[in-house]
Amino acid sequence: MSKKYSSKAIKRQALRLVKSALNSVRRQQGPKTVVLIVGCQRSGTTMLVNVFDNDLGTRVYDENSELTCNRAGGLRLKSLETVGSALAKRKERLIVIKPIVESQNVRWLLDNLENSKAIWVYRHYRAVVVSNLQKFGIENGLADLRPIAENRSDDWRSEKVSTKLRRTVSGLYSADMDPYDAAALFWFARNSLFFELDLMHDDRILLCKYEDFVREPEIETRKIYSFLGVGLPDANITGGVHSGSVGRGRNVRLADEVGSLCRDLYERMEAAYQTSRENRP
Repeated sequence: MSKKYSSKAIKRQALRLVKSALNSVRRQQGPKTVVLIVGCQRSGTTMLVNVFDNDLGTRVYDENSELTCNRAGGLRLKSLETVGSALAKRKERLIVIKPIVESQNVRWLLDNLENSKAIWVYRHYRAVVVSNLQKFGIENGLADLRPIAENRSDDWRSEKVSTKLRRTVSGLYSADMDPYDAAALFWFARNSLFFELDLMHDDRILLCKYEDFVREPEIETRKIYSFLGVGLPDANITGGVHSGSVGRGRNVRLADEVGSLCRDLYERMEAAYQTSRENRP
């Protein structure tokens, strides 16, 4: 563990201890809101979770928490009964959960978790590709695609994938394909779910663009809290956000067909994002 990471981890743990102490004497004030942070891995979901964590009025559950267990190739949420029981004990006004491997099940979760909303975070595919392979290893894109191409029902990556989308992935997938193409195609598969599941028409789901958030974090945070129907805390909670990674991966070369798929989907995401902003205060 690096000194830099260790320092961040220590500060985060200290903050959570303070919040836990506050919660022990806090009285429940009105209904609490459950916030689900979803989307494709390496799109800025952890950044957003950390912003929420800086709010003393929140309880944050990371991917690895008492609400999850390691099964079926990922940190899956435990049963709805277990999750609901844990959340019922909380007194904070905002309960933030990052069930990113359950992104394909976000509507079902919204239907079954009382007073819940979701934020789908998206980021330019080239930046996600670089971040993915640097974080998880050069073969990770291939490992992510394989369950989709093989139609494995026991893997979260393959859940809710339509026949059309699976055929597209299978037609381009091969065990020796370029790792960057594989990671880009996985970005395409995960974000395609936003449209295939018709999530853009669900008022409980907010589309959040990573690049806009890191450029103007205070403005974007204000919009998110407005969407959630809660007031912003008095303290600055976006201090750790920076825009240094904007434009990352701009030199990544992708195969023509993979690049075309990602480019077209990104344009659809952009259009849906602009429409949602026009329709919200």
